[in-house]
Amino acid sequence: QVRHTRLLRRGDALVEVSLDRMTALAGDHALAQRVELEAELKEGPADALDGLAEALARVDGLGPPLGSKLEFAVDARITER
Repeated sequence: QVRHTRLLRRGDALVEVSLDRMTALAGDHALAQRVELEAELKEGPADALDGLAEALARVDGLGPPLGSKLEFAVDARITER
């Protein structure tokens, strides 16, 4: 997993945005790749994430998580067999 993070502030809210690029490996062979965007409220009111959630919902190709990172890796190994 490679993670890139940025802290974003808007008013009283501080949000950490992370972009994770994951590769499931078998030895040196890449079985599958997945990219996740995460936002974590570090400071401020919970409703501060509402605008960000609405904006991300309008981006083509983005959607809710497809399961945990562990499930991703396990599924890649099962599919390989």
